[in-house]
Amino acid sequence: MASRRIVISIDEQAHDALKGYAARRNTTVGGLVKSYLMRIAETERRALEARERIRAMNRNPQKDDPTQ
Repeated sequence: MASRRIVISIDEQAHDALKGYAARRNTTVGGLVKSYLMRIAETERRALEARERIRAMNRNPQKDDPTQ
């Protein structure tokens, strides 16, 4: 998979705090950001899939469903 580079700016105090946090977790600030963004994308993907499953169930209700 191809990678894209992004550039963000944060203040020095936040960067220092994040560097310490990252070091304690054996990663980098960039690694933290990447992990967080991937988690957001995965959560959104799973939510979209769940909504689609719900829509599909509403379009095709089960025959043994007593509410139908």
